Amino acid sequence: MKNSTTISKKLMLIMALLISFSTVLAQPGTNVQKLQELSERFKLNWEEENRAAKAFANSNGIPFRFETNEGILFELQSIKDGQPMYYITENSNAAATISTNNVLPGGVSGLNLDGSGITLHEWDGGAVLTTHQEYAGRVVMGDGVTSTHYHSTHVAGTMIASGVVANAKGMAPNANLRAFDWNSDESEMAEEAAAGALFSNHSYGYGRGWVWTGTNWVWYGNTSISTQEDYLFGFYDTQAQDWDQIAFEAPFYLIVKSAGNDRGDGPTNGAYPLDGPYDCISHSGLAKNVLTVGAVEDTPGGYSGPSSVVMSSFSSWGPADDGRVKPDIVANGVSLYSTYNTNNSSYASLSGTSMAAPSATGSLALLQQHYENLNGPGSYMRAATLKALVIETADEAGSNDGPDYEFGWGLMNTEKAALKISENQNLNVIDELVLNNGASFTRTVHSNGLEPVKVTICWTELPGNPVSASLDPINPMLINDLDLRITLADDTYYSWKLDRDNPGNAATNNSENNVDNVELVYIAAPIAGDYTITVDHDGTLSGGSQAFSIVYDGITETNPVPPVADFVANNTTIFEGEPISFTDLSTGNPTSWSWTFSGGTPASASIQNPVVIYNTAGTYEVSLTATNSLGSDIETKAAYITVNIHPPVANFSSDITSVLIGESVNFADLSTYNPESWSWSFPGGTPATSTVQNPIVTYNTLGTYEVSLSVTNAGGSDTKTITDYITVTDGSISYCESYGNATDEWIRFVGLGVENNSSTNSGAAGYEDFTGIPTFNLESGTVYNLTLSPGFSGRSTFEYWSVWIDFNIDGDFDDQGEQIFTASKKKSTVEGIVTIPSALSGETRMRVSMSGSGITAPCDIFTRGEVEDYTVQIGEAVPQPPIAEFTANTTSVTEGQSILFTDLSVNDPTSWSWTFAGGIPATSTSQNPLITYNTEGTYSVTLTATNGLGSDTNTKTNYITVSAAGNITYCTSQSNSNALEWISQVNIGTFGNASGASFYSDFTSSIINLSPGSSNTVTLTPYFTGRDQREFWRVWIDFNIDGDFEDADETVFIVNNKKFAVSGIINVPTYASGQTRMRITMKNGSAPVPCESFGGGEVEDYTVNFEAVANKSTFLNSNIPDNAISEVSFYAYPNPAYDKLFLQFNGWLGNKVIRLIDLTGKTVLLQKMSGTNVEIVVSSIPKGIYFIDANNGIHREIKKISIQ
Repeated sequence: MKNSTTISKKLMLIMALLISFSTVLAQPGTNVQKLQELSERFKLNWEEENRAAKAFANSNGIPFRFETNEGILFELQSIKDGQPMYYITENSNAAATISTNNVLPGGVSGLNLDGSGITLHEWDGGAVLTTHQEYAGRVVMGDGVTSTHYHSTHVAGTMIASGVVANAKGMAPNANLRAFDWNSDESEMAEEAAAGALFSNHSYGYGRGWVWTGTNWVWYGNTSISTQEDYLFGFYDTQAQDWDQIAFEAPFYLIVKSAGNDRGDGPTNGAYPLDGPYDCISHSGLAKNVLTVGAVEDTPGGYSGPSSVVMSSFSSWGPADDGRVKPDIVANGVSLYSTYNTNNSSYASLSGTSMAAPSATGSLALLQQHYENLNGPGSYMRAATLKALVIETADEAGSNDGPDYEFGWGLMNTEKAALKISENQNLNVIDELVLNNGASFTRTVHSNGLEPVKVTICWTELPGNPVSASLDPINPMLINDLDLRITLADDTYYSWKLDRDNPGNAATNNSENNVDNVELVYIAAPIAGDYTITVDHDGTLSGGSQAFSIVYDGITETNPVPPVADFVANNTTIFEGEPISFTDLSTGNPTSWSWTFSGGTPASASIQNPVVIYNTAGTYEVSLTATNSLGSDIETKAAYITVNIHPPVANFSSDITSVLIGESVNFADLSTYNPESWSWSFPGGTPATSTVQNPIVTYNTLGTYEVSLSVTNAGGSDTKTITDYITVTDGSISYCESYGNATDEWIRFVGLGVENNSSTNSGAAGYEDFTGIPTFNLESGTVYNLTLSPGFSGRSTFEYWSVWIDFNIDGDFDDQGEQIFTASKKKSTVEGIVTIPSALSGETRMRVSMSGSGITAPCDIFTRGEVEDYTVQIGEAVPQPPIAEFTANTTSVTEGQSILFTDLSVNDPTSWSWTFAGGIPATSTSQNPLITYNTEGTYSVTLTATNGLGSDTNTKTNYITVSAAGNITYCTSQSNSNALEWISQVNIGTFGNASGASFYSDFTSSIINLSPGSSNTVTLTPYFTGRDQREFWRVWIDFNIDGDFEDADETVFIVNNKKFAVSGIINVPTYASGQTRMRITMKNGSAPVPCESFGGGEVEDYTVNFEAVANKSTFLNSNIPDNAISEVSFYAYPNPAYDKLFLQFNGWLGNKVIRLIDLTGKTVLLQKMSGTNVEIVVSSIPKGIYFIDANNGIHREIKKISIQ
């Protein structure tokens, strides 16, 4: 695939355009209705799969969401083949590499593109830090997620960072961004596509093959299919099919997907082979209509030939199982410097295909901006056009001409693509066409023989048909097989294609390509003359036609002629309100177009291919005037468009579907397309029929009845009937039977609710009706603890539990959300939480089922266990006066230090009045004030908390102890061997220090000057006496000067498992001041901690000096960031925690249930709490890594914390 670096200015000698069209055009425009239907279906599917995944995680003791020490984020999405399916972030100088810098403002191309007016979309593992200084209000979280993640923020910056820090400038520095977290991504993608999204970035994917979990390698393959590779590598599955469906229904929407970082993954001498090197792209990365992006090393000097494009060590390679080219293109994905979520001015360097994909996505925004600038507002290329353009203009990479399964079609070149769009203004080198069934497209062009000829076609395909699970199935996923060829006399030139069975072989071009929906014909050394380009198809085109895009290079023009106007519509007979896409078919290279549309909106247009809506029935003509420098031509088609009245589509609803005898039901007509008359039928109702639009019907007889509605207008009629729609009862609710055999095992104890502590000690019966005993009194919108205990006649056995509450009081437990708890294979007491939905009231039934043979359904009859029924009374929460309570992040400080006080008052106080003896300030009305103590002594603190129902005061006497300032000592840390390696050079900002072999080096006499709020480049260099070793690096700075490196923001640099010098950025918080200690550790074989004695490596200590920052006190043992108060947030500190853990909730309503979960998924602490600030005693909990799961029934957030 050799690309010419010359862009012809005078092009094309002869053009003959012979195209066979009908009035049916594939993909006329965005199918909004279909996309909305897909969005709803995908949403329901995701919710169902996600519930099952959560149940699986709870039953099997695996984490639902976690992050490894290397920063890889995992979140469980579904269960497939009995295995968890985790979404995983794919992160392991970009603008220069892909020539985007040349089209930015000030670039050599003079195009001055910056993404203005373009909106990109991003799905990733959390919220983007929207307040970062690089975004300037241009980022919106489309799903309202507020918990930020560094990966999402870094991807966003790669696309749109404005360049406040020049090295972090994004590809489209003035574009806008709508971002989402990755949960329910397909539903949200369809919804955004329906609203006009042009492109989106997805730098994540499912874990496949070998996956590193942070502590060990886990293989996710299906051994029943293959033990040699995970069969889902290369396999076109339902996710790829779904993404292709979305793209097909939204032909202007190009989805950009990272290729993944799976190549070479796995342990040495593992039970299964390492992943790759070929065939290690999976799932949505194999979709036909997406742009899959691999990662290469930076080319800081720009492209200079195929050898200048160096493959990264991790980027996944194709092929797809059917032999298609994947990845599509490559971009820089190694050490990209971009925004980070630590604070509003933080940055970091990351690597991975996660970084390569947004480089491409941001650059695509510039290309659409340029196209719109030249062709008028709202004029955008179709996704297939944009993809064809990027592939046509990509720079050759790899050791052979043409595509390969490593670099795809080559290295993206934004400048070439933009210049090709400019060239299209003078010569038709980019076209969007349609091929009808049985037809062919031909065009005769001239080559001057001085530069290569290259032609690319691409088409947005119908989704493929996944086959049953198997290893490397060869079945083509191509639905409509278009073929491109170029002929000169007796010579025929075919598209490149690859051999899936020999993936390392060079591409060939000696016959048709029957698997890819991209075809590229390349003639490296053409003879001067006229060439005929032909596009036809094999077989029958599904849908009767196929839209395609074509891009040309290396053609020239002489003998220009005036245009001959012609056009076609995708549909000439429609219903009112439907759109029609018009396609210009004029020959002679017109440069401007003037359309008139009788009866249409708009009534006129000047773009080449407009879309028009007809709102009124009738027959209308269309006219097109095509113009170039040699003249004009007009084509008018009389009575060309017929607009019919749309027949109505019947639909209805009712205010209720279950009534008592004698009650009435209000029916509402929901029919669409303007019905003019209504005919209702109500068996069992009075009246039994009606012709009013929204009737009221009374039911006087017990039974279940259907309802039917027929609607009519001038366009026709439609009928909708719902059977068993209305249920008429006498007011009594009966529930189905369910029971077991409780001879050997039974339900001994049921407890629900912390406040009322309701419980029942029950005996050995197969069923117990406890609905007559005092009820469980619950409040709507509240979370409660649930406790269930079994009883046994002899030896204990495994039990399975299910609990339901009939929230809608309809006599069953089948409605969504009514199964409130399950537990599997437990021999003793089980505990959980129950969330009562808001806005509920009334008395209803709760059913508790315990079975020795598996999870039961609400109406099961089984052989081992018991069922018990209870009455539940749900009411509204009763407001109460506050109860004042507070805590401090520390109660012992030295003179001049500050303490953060945290309000823990319950019952939602609205104001606070603090008094601080010996403190500055001495009083405060803030909820969580920061107080400085300058004088030695012991002091009391008082808080009065108030709401509309009253006040409460709490005084803690002699609560704060202030000691005279003294010296700070640090723990020791050193290696036990420097025979093989040591730290030889430290460079931070302008500071540098070289040193020799030592276990520990005290360089605290060396002062490193850093500014608060600054970002500083760090480079650390090892020395090896023999073979290079893999080293793990950490840098800590004691920012709060408390004598340790344990606070959350004090680990400032992390690099793992590297042989050579390592570099990155150290970010200094704005509150840093004074002088403090910095510790650098290089350790062989595993991650270091601040205080340890270890094998090979070295530890060095330095002194860091910060300039004083006015009015900024140092937090002691606190890791609340500067931007801690946001609309909805949750913070946990200190981290690591020792005796106590403090939780701060901002914007959370009602009670919270707090779970502390260990790495096996076991809940080690469960508490229900109110108020915005919470203190948890953790001194009795074993040290280790835990997840804090906070849930109030509205918001849920999970954080990782260390307990020491």
